[in-house]
Amino acid sequence: MNFRKIPGFLLFVAVAACAPRQTTIPNTPEALFQQAQELYQKGEYSRAAQLFQQFIFRYPTSGLADDAQFYLAESYFRQKDYDQAIIEYRFLIDNFPSMNYVPKAELRIAEAYLRKSPPPELDQTDTEQAIRLFRRFLARYPDSPLADTARLLLAQAKEKLAQKMLIAAVTYRNLKMYDAEKFYLDLLLREYPESQAAWQAKYYLAEYYLVQNQPDKATPLIYEIIEDSNASPSLIRKAKILGLKYRIWPFKKLETLEKASSTTVEDHSP
Repeated sequence: MNFRKIPGFLLFVAVAACAPRQTTIPNTPEALFQQAQELYQKGEYSRAAQLFQQFIFRYPTSGLADDAQFYLAESYFRQKDYDQAIIEYRFLIDNFPSMNYVPKAELRIAEAYLRKSPPPELDQTDTEQAIRLFRRFLARYPDSPLADTARLLLAQAKEKLAQKMLIAAVTYRNLKMYDAEKFYLDLLLREYPESQAAWQAKYYLAEYYLVQNQPDKATPLIYEIIEDSNASPSLIRKAKILGLKYRIWPFKKLETLEKASSTTVEDHSP
Protein backbone atom coordinates (compact mmCIF):
# COMPACT_ATOMS: atom_id res chain seq x y z
CA MET A 1 0.00 0.00 0.00
CA ASN A 2 1.25 3.47 -0.85
CA PHE A 3 0.73 5.33 2.45
CA ARG A 4 1.65 8.68 0.85
CA LYS A 5 -1.41 8.68 -1.38
CA ILE A 6 -4.19 8.37 1.20
CA PRO A 7 -5.78 11.02 3.43
CA GLY A 8 -4.06 11.72 6.70
CA PHE A 9 -6.58 10.16 9.04
CA LEU A 10 -6.48 6.89 7.06
CA LEU A 11 -2.71 7.03 7.05
CA PHE A 12 -2.82 7.31 10.81
CA VAL A 13 -5.06 4.24 11.06
CA ALA A 14 -2.71 2.28 8.81
CA VAL A 15 0.41 2.98 10.85
CA ALA A 16 -1.01 3.41 14.36
CA ALA A 17 -0.63 -0.27 15.19
CA CYS A 18 3.07 -0.15 14.31
CA ALA A 19 3.89 3.10 16.11
CA PRO A 20 4.86 3.30 19.79
CA ARG A 21 2.26 4.92 22.00
CA GLN A 22 2.91 8.61 22.60
CA THR A 23 2.45 9.14 26.35
CA THR A 24 2.79 12.91 25.99
CA ILE A 25 -0.27 13.33 23.75
CA PRO A 26 -2.88 15.49 25.53
CA ASN A 27 -6.16 13.83 26.47
CA THR A 28 -8.50 16.64 25.34
CA PRO A 29 -9.19 17.79 21.78
CA GLU A 30 -8.44 21.40 22.61
CA ALA A 31 -5.05 20.60 24.16
CA LEU A 32 -4.09 18.26 21.32
CA PHE A 33 -5.03 20.81 18.69
CA GLN A 34 -3.12 23.54 20.53
CA GLN A 35 -0.01 21.38 20.73
CA ALA A 36 -0.21 20.63 17.00
CA GLN A 37 -0.70 24.33 16.25
CA GLU A 38 2.32 25.29 18.32
CA LEU A 39 4.49 22.85 16.37
CA TYR A 40 3.10 24.19 13.11
CA GLN A 41 3.82 27.79 14.09
CA LYS A 42 7.39 26.81 14.99
CA GLY A 43 7.87 25.38 11.52
CA GLU A 44 8.01 21.77 12.77
CA TYR A 45 5.63 20.68 10.04
CA SER A 46 6.37 16.95 10.11
CA ARG A 47 5.63 16.64 13.83
CA ALA A 48 2.63 18.94 13.48
CA ALA A 49 1.21 16.74 10.70
CA GLN A 50 1.46 13.70 12.96
CA LEU A 51 -0.54 15.42 15.69
CA PHE A 52 -3.16 16.76 13.28
CA GLN A 53 -3.55 13.21 11.94
CA GLN A 54 -4.07 11.91 15.47
CA PHE A 55 -6.57 14.67 16.19
CA ILE A 56 -8.68 13.79 13.15
CA PHE A 57 -8.59 10.09 14.03
CA ARG A 58 -9.48 10.63 17.69
CA TYR A 59 -11.98 13.47 17.34
CA PRO A 60 -13.57 13.31 13.85
CA THR A 61 -16.77 15.02 15.05
CA SER A 62 -15.03 17.83 16.93
CA GLY A 63 -15.70 21.39 15.94
CA LEU A 64 -11.96 21.66 15.34
CA ALA A 65 -11.80 18.72 12.91
CA ASP A 66 -12.06 20.96 9.85
CA ASP A 67 -9.26 23.19 11.20
CA ALA A 68 -7.10 20.13 11.84
CA GLN A 69 -7.70 18.82 8.32
CA PHE A 70 -6.78 22.18 6.81
CA TYR A 71 -3.57 22.49 8.81
CA LEU A 72 -2.71 18.88 8.06
CA ALA A 73 -2.83 19.77 4.37
CA GLU A 74 -0.88 22.95 5.05
CA SER A 75 1.78 20.97 6.90
CA TYR A 76 2.36 18.80 3.84
CA PHE A 77 2.36 21.86 1.60
CA ARG A 78 4.98 23.56 3.79
CA GLN A 79 7.12 20.43 3.55
CA LYS A 80 6.81 20.61 -0.26
CA ASP A 81 5.07 17.25 -0.31
CA TYR A 82 2.66 18.62 -2.87
CA ASP A 83 1.09 15.33 -3.93
CA GLN A 84 0.03 14.48 -0.40
CA ALA A 85 -1.05 18.08 0.21
CA ILE A 86 -3.37 17.92 -2.81
CA ILE A 87 -4.94 14.74 -1.41
CA GLU A 88 -5.52 16.37 1.97
CA TYR A 89 -6.96 19.58 0.51
CA ARG A 90 -9.35 17.56 -1.65
CA PHE A 91 -10.42 15.50 1.36
CA LEU A 92 -11.12 18.77 3.14
CA ILE A 93 -13.24 20.09 0.26
CA ASP A 94 -15.18 16.83 -0.09
CA ASN A 95 -15.92 16.41 3.62
CA PHE A 96 -16.26 20.03 4.80
CA PRO A 97 -17.76 21.72 1.71
CA SER A 98 -19.45 24.60 3.56
CA MET A 99 -16.50 25.73 5.63
CA ASN A 100 -14.49 28.91 5.18
CA TYR A 101 -11.31 27.03 4.28
CA VAL A 102 -12.65 25.74 0.95
CA PRO A 103 -11.58 28.71 -1.23
CA LYS A 104 -8.10 28.65 0.30
CA ALA A 105 -7.92 24.89 -0.22
CA GLU A 106 -8.92 25.23 -3.88
CA LEU A 107 -6.26 27.88 -4.43
CA ARG A 108 -3.67 25.77 -2.62
CA ILE A 109 -4.39 22.79 -4.89
CA ALA A 110 -3.74 24.94 -7.95
CA GLU A 111 -0.58 26.34 -6.39
CA ALA A 112 0.60 22.84 -5.46
CA TYR A 113 0.35 21.77 -9.11
CA LEU A 114 2.40 24.80 -10.11
CA ARG A 115 5.04 24.25 -7.40
CA LYS A 116 5.53 20.58 -8.26
CA SER A 117 5.78 21.16 -12.00
CA PRO A 118 9.25 20.57 -13.49
CA PRO A 119 11.47 23.16 -15.25
CA PRO A 120 10.08 24.69 -18.48
CA GLU A 121 12.06 22.43 -20.80
CA LEU A 122 10.25 19.37 -19.41
CA ASP A 123 6.61 18.24 -19.60
CA GLN A 124 4.26 20.94 -18.31
CA THR A 125 1.10 18.91 -17.68
CA ASP A 126 1.06 20.04 -14.03
CA THR A 127 1.45 23.69 -15.04
CA GLU A 128 -1.44 23.38 -17.49
CA GLN A 129 -3.57 21.84 -14.73
CA ALA A 130 -2.59 24.71 -12.41
CA ILE A 131 -3.72 27.25 -15.01
CA ARG A 132 -7.09 25.54 -15.36
CA LEU A 133 -7.55 25.55 -11.58
CA PHE A 134 -6.46 29.18 -11.16
CA ARG A 135 -8.95 30.23 -13.82
CA ARG A 136 -11.70 28.19 -12.17
CA PHE A 137 -10.89 29.77 -8.80
CA LEU A 138 -11.13 33.28 -10.26
CA ALA A 139 -14.42 32.40 -11.95
CA ARG A 140 -15.87 31.10 -8.68
CA TYR A 141 -14.43 33.70 -6.33
CA PRO A 142 -13.79 36.90 -8.32
CA ASP A 143 -14.19 39.12 -5.25
CA SER A 144 -12.23 36.92 -2.86
CA PRO A 145 -9.36 38.47 -0.87
CA LEU A 146 -7.31 35.67 -2.44
CA ALA A 147 -8.12 36.73 -6.01
CA ASP A 148 -5.02 38.91 -6.38
CA THR A 149 -2.83 36.02 -5.23
CA ALA A 150 -4.55 33.75 -7.74
CA ARG A 151 -3.90 36.24 -10.55
CA LEU A 152 -0.24 36.52 -9.59
CA LEU A 153 0.20 32.74 -9.52
CA LEU A 154 -1.69 32.42 -12.80
CA ALA A 155 0.75 34.86 -14.37
CA GLN A 156 3.66 32.78 -13.06
CA ALA A 157 2.15 29.63 -14.57
CA LYS A 158 1.63 31.35 -17.92
CA GLU A 159 5.21 32.59 -17.84
CA LYS A 160 6.39 29.02 -17.45
CA LEU A 161 4.47 27.88 -20.53
CA ALA A 162 5.73 30.91 -22.44
CA GLN A 163 9.28 29.95 -21.50
CA LYS A 164 8.64 26.44 -22.79
CA MET A 165 7.53 27.83 -26.16
CA LEU A 166 10.60 30.07 -26.26
CA ILE A 167 12.84 27.08 -25.60
CA ALA A 168 11.13 25.23 -28.46
CA ALA A 169 11.65 28.20 -30.78
CA VAL A 170 15.35 28.45 -29.88
CA THR A 171 15.76 24.71 -30.40
CA TYR A 172 14.36 24.95 -33.93
CA ARG A 173 16.45 28.07 -34.51
CA ASN A 174 19.63 26.16 -33.63
CA LEU A 175 18.54 23.37 -35.98
CA LYS A 176 18.07 26.00 -38.71
CA MET A 177 14.40 25.03 -38.98
CA TYR A 178 13.30 28.65 -39.20
CA ASP A 179 9.68 28.10 -40.18
CA ALA A 180 9.19 25.99 -37.06
CA GLU A 181 10.97 28.66 -35.02
CA LYS A 182 8.61 31.33 -36.34
CA PHE A 183 5.60 29.13 -35.60
CA TYR A 184 6.50 28.96 -31.89
CA LEU A 185 7.41 32.64 -31.70
CA ASP A 186 4.06 33.61 -33.22
CA LEU A 187 2.26 31.20 -30.90
CA LEU A 188 4.02 32.61 -27.85
CA LEU A 189 3.16 36.19 -28.76
CA ARG A 190 -0.43 35.25 -29.43
CA GLU A 191 -0.99 33.16 -26.30
CA TYR A 192 1.20 35.00 -23.77
CA PRO A 193 1.74 38.59 -24.98
CA GLU A 194 2.18 39.92 -21.43
CA SER A 195 4.92 37.47 -20.46
CA GLN A 196 8.56 38.38 -20.06
CA ALA A 197 9.39 35.70 -22.62
CA ALA A 198 7.39 37.70 -25.16
CA TRP A 199 10.14 40.35 -25.29
CA GLN A 200 12.77 37.80 -26.24
CA ALA A 201 10.33 36.34 -28.76
CA LYS A 202 9.92 39.77 -30.36
CA TYR A 203 13.68 40.08 -30.69
CA TYR A 204 14.05 36.66 -32.33
CA LEU A 205 11.11 37.40 -34.62
CA ALA A 206 12.69 40.72 -35.64
CA GLU A 207 15.89 38.86 -36.49
CA TYR A 208 13.89 36.35 -38.49
CA TYR A 209 12.23 39.08 -40.56
CA LEU A 210 15.54 40.86 -41.17
CA VAL A 211 17.17 37.66 -42.42
CA GLN A 212 14.14 37.18 -44.65
CA ASN A 213 14.68 40.72 -45.98
CA GLN A 214 11.43 41.99 -44.46
CA PRO A 215 12.58 45.06 -42.50
CA ASP A 216 9.10 46.61 -42.46
CA LYS A 217 7.91 43.72 -40.27
CA ALA A 218 11.03 43.83 -38.09
CA THR A 219 10.98 47.59 -37.46
CA PRO A 220 7.90 47.80 -35.18
CA LEU A 221 9.16 44.85 -33.11
CA ILE A 222 12.51 46.55 -32.55
CA TYR A 223 10.82 49.82 -31.56
CA GLU A 224 8.51 47.99 -29.14
CA ILE A 225 11.50 46.51 -27.33
CA ILE A 226 13.53 49.74 -27.26
CA GLU A 227 10.72 52.00 -26.12
CA ASP A 228 9.15 49.83 -23.42
CA SER A 229 10.63 49.86 -19.93
CA ASN A 230 9.24 46.38 -19.25
CA ALA A 231 11.92 44.89 -21.48
CA SER A 232 15.21 44.09 -19.77
CA PRO A 233 18.09 46.58 -20.23
CA SER A 234 20.24 43.89 -21.86
CA LEU A 235 17.54 43.08 -24.40
CA ILE A 236 16.97 46.77 -25.15
CA ARG A 237 20.70 47.11 -25.79
CA LYS A 238 20.66 44.10 -28.14
CA ALA A 239 17.65 45.53 -29.99
CA LYS A 240 19.46 48.84 -30.47
CA ILE A 241 22.50 47.04 -31.86
CA LEU A 242 20.29 45.03 -34.19
CA GLY A 243 18.55 48.18 -35.34
CA LEU A 244 21.82 49.96 -35.98
CA LYS A 245 23.21 46.97 -37.84
CA TYR A 246 20.29 47.00 -40.27
CA ARG A 247 19.93 50.81 -40.19
CA ILE A 248 16.51 50.62 -38.54
CA TRP A 249 17.20 52.46 -35.29
CA PRO A 250 17.68 55.36 -34.87
CA PHE A 251 17.89 56.02 -38.60
CA LYS A 252 14.22 55.31 -39.37
CA LYS A 253 13.10 57.54 -36.54
CA LEU A 254 15.43 60.32 -37.65
CA GLU A 255 14.13 60.04 -41.20
CA THR A 256 10.55 60.30 -39.91
CA LEU A 257 11.40 63.36 -37.83
CA GLU A 258 13.16 64.98 -40.78
CA LYS A 259 10.17 64.39 -43.05
CA ALA A 260 7.80 65.78 -40.43
CA SER A 261 10.01 68.83 -39.97
CA SER A 262 10.22 69.37 -43.73
CA THR A 263 6.44 69.12 -44.06
CA THR A 264 5.95 71.64 -41.26
CA VAL A 265 8.31 74.11 -42.95
CA GLU A 266 6.53 73.70 -46.27
CA ASP A 267 3.13 74.22 -44.64
CA HIS A 268 4.31 77.53 -43.18
CA SER A 269 6.17 78.79 -46.21
CA PRO A 270 4.74 81.99 -47.77
